[in-house]
Order: sequence, then C-alpha cells, then structure tokens
Amino acid sequence: MRALYLFSDKTGLSRPKNFQERIIRKLSLSYDLTAKATKSREEFILECQNAISNGYEVVIISGGDGTFNMGCSAIAALPKEKRPIIGYVPTGTCNDSGKTLGIKGVRKALKILKNKKIVDYDICKVNDQYFTFVCAIGQYSDIAYITERREKKFFGRLSYYRIAIKEAFKKKRVQAVVECNDNKYEVITPFVLVMSGLSVGGFKVNFKKSYNDGLFDIYLTKPGLFNGLLHYLFFKARTLHIKTSAAKIHTDQTGEWCIDGERGMKGDIEIECLKSHLRVIGLKK
Repeated sequence: MRALYLFSDKTGLSRPKNFQERIIRKLSLSYDLTAKATKSREEFILECQNAISNGYEVVIISGGDGTFNMGCSAIAALPKEKRPIIGYVPTGTCNDSGKTLGIKGVRKALKILKNKKIVDYDICKVNDQYFTFVCAIGQYSDIAYITERREKKFFGRLSYYRIAIKEAFKKKRVQAVVECNDNKYEVITPFVLVMSGLSVGGFKVNFKKSYNDGLFDIYLTKPGLFNGLLHYLFFKARTLHIKTSAAKIHTDQTGEWCIDGERGMKGDIEIECLKSHLRVIGLKK
C-alpha cells in the first residue's frame, strides 16, 4: 500500500532528535512510504485532500489530538471516492483521539499500522466543523489551548492538571438547553460535555463507546464539589447522560466551544454523527 506520512515536531512532548526517523524506518517496512514534514496548517490540509490524486491509498497522521482532528476534518469534507484511509501515530499530550480505536501510544500505533486492519469510523459534524472525540463548553473546556505550548512540551498532561486544580475552585454555571431524541432538556451545569470518543483529558469516560455505532454522548452534570468534576470522572451520579445521533444545544456562554482540544465556534450548535464516514486503521471490535 502506498502511504503518505505527515508529521510536525511542533506538537507533543519533548522528543529525541531521531524520534521521527525511527518511526519512518519502521513504517517503511510495511508500506511504500513517503514522509513529509509539514510546515503549515494549509500545507497539511492540502496534502490530506490531494492524497488520492497523488496516488496514496493511506494518509498516516503523526501528532496530537488537534492534528488528528485537522487531518480527519480535511478528509471528511471530501467526496467518498477521494477519501484516503487514515492511520494515526499519537505524539501529543493526552492522545485521546486514538484511544477509541485502541491506539494508546506510539508502540501500539506502529503495531496496529503493521496489521493494516481497516475499520469504518464515525466523525461528528458540529455546525461547519468536525470533531473526533470531544466538543465542550464551560469549566475546564479551555484547558488544552490556554496551557502554554512550552509547558505542555516538557510536563505533558501534568500541565493540564495544574490548571484544572485552579479551575476546580472557581464556581462556574452554564445555562443550557439541549434538544435531541424528541426531548428538550433545560439544565444548569458547570460544563456541557459532548463525546464521540472514549476519553478526555487522559481520563476514560465512555467505557462502552464504539467508534462506528452512529451515536455520540452528552453529559450534563449538576453543580457540586470541584464544579461537578467528581460526578463525571468517577460516579456518574447526578449526571444526565444522553446517547443520540443528532442534537441542538443552546447556552448562555459567549466564549468558544472546545473542539478536540482546540478553539471552535461561538454560540448555538447543531451536531450530527456521520456514521462510518471515514476508514481508519485500528483494532477491530
């Protein structure tokens, strides 16, 4: 299989100088591989969208959650016949995107890519953007992009937890109206959490989540100790959990939604799960 490996050393933890060279060597044993270090967002998106035209069957993305989102979003917007198969080597801070597919680290990713098992994969569309594992607003939702890149590079997810501890003692209230499954839910919550993946912030939340069931999960926790953090991390008590394939959400918030750890849109949102929209190399269930 002809594969294009796209990477950038600007994301993730501090790595040895030959880190990407070792990955490329191993991938070259299983693929007819071309490796490219992208220098800009525009170049990365263009390479993903032109992969089929340039003779590549597979695009292997190396980076964090935001980079994986960027690649999946670029490919999801293409007509079906122009969408390459997606591979993933997680090199970011928390690497939540790939965990639903069993991709839990570089070593595991290389093993999965070697086996070349292709699975259908859902992606969610929110207004005119896409997300692969999380869409959120309210307390804690901005941690991934307000944390300084330098701090993330050297301290990894510990840098997120440092800010989360500060946020835990600042009371936050979000007034939200959620319409889905012919129901309307009006709640006051510290944060609105929409998930299409297994984990967020390195913590497993959706223990029975499938990557191609055509559904996503909405969590609406009641206010409580540490802004309800304990409710959604451990007990799920006092938390409304909704599974749906489409939803409309209105909140009183003026800030951005978090989309896979990056700044997203502002205001009301409409979400639709695009079932089996992509093909990804992962563990079959």
